[in-house]
Amino acid sequence: KFDIVHTHSSKTGFLGRIAAKLAGTKKIVHTVHGFPFHQFQPKIVQKVYQTAEKIAGLFCDNLVFVNNTDRDFAIRTGLISKSKAVTIYNGIDSHNVSRQNILQSDIITVGCVCRFWEQKNVIDTIKTAIKVCSETDIINFVFVGDGEHLSLCEEMVKEAVLEDRIKLPGWQSDAYLWLKKFDVFLLYSRWEGLPISILEAMSIGLPIVASDINGNNELVTKENGFLVSIYNIDKLFEVLTNLPNQKERLTEMGKKSLEIAQGKFGLDRFIKSYLELYEEEI
Repeated sequence: KFDIVHTHSSKTGFLGRIAAKLAGTKKIVHTVHGFPFHQFQPKIVQKVYQTAEKIAGLFCDNLVFVNNTDRDFAIRTGLISKSKAVTIYNGIDSHNVSRQNILQSDIITVGCVCRFWEQKNVIDTIKTAIKVCSETDIINFVFVGDGEHLSLCEEMVKEAVLEDRIKLPGWQSDAYLWLKKFDVFLLYSRWEGLPISILEAMSIGLPIVASDINGNNELVTKENGFLVSIYNIDKLFEVLTNLPNQKERLTEMGKKSLEIAQGKFGLDRFIKSYLELYEEEI
């Protein structure tokens, strides 16, 4: 009896679109928050997921992408027709927080908020943080979150005797309380859609260090941060160790992050785009 069914996530998106069509729903929308297939999977697994996505696409009126790269890929490879494909960036409320403290403190705090699992590449990130701390004593790290790799990361930090400089506070209910303590936000993930964690960091004016992957590279440019190849950990180390030498640049990057978040990724624009999509004639 629904007028519109809007699905999210891969499994519920596949089943939900088919169920909605069978139930005679007037309009069916699915949002792709990053495809379930990615370059780190075996080719056969990627092919199975792509085929499932192509089938599910037949059962919806619109497929919404949170970044343009995924939309272009889907059209180019025939996963969805161009007439059904639309990009609506994730939206975020902005928090106008001054980041002048980055110039006032001798210590730079690099922070991350994420789930501790394969996608977020936390093992390589923690290894790099340990290496950075062995190189300089004016950069500290905070990694907020929980997940299957947290205990291993805790062991790595403990073995390096760096518990006082690499903090792992675990799951926290209010990410913004922690983001306000950071000077730079770090997310070196392996694949993404359009990460809310980076948007949240941008919304309070943080400069960003991120992996150069789909999604991340539509949020981060040389104006508001640094993009590093996921295959170049040495470069990540270089970027992080050089942060204390460019505090004024980081401050300007933070201001640009806030400006981008308030404009291109504003919550009002996000809501307006979905309302227009819902109200379109089928």
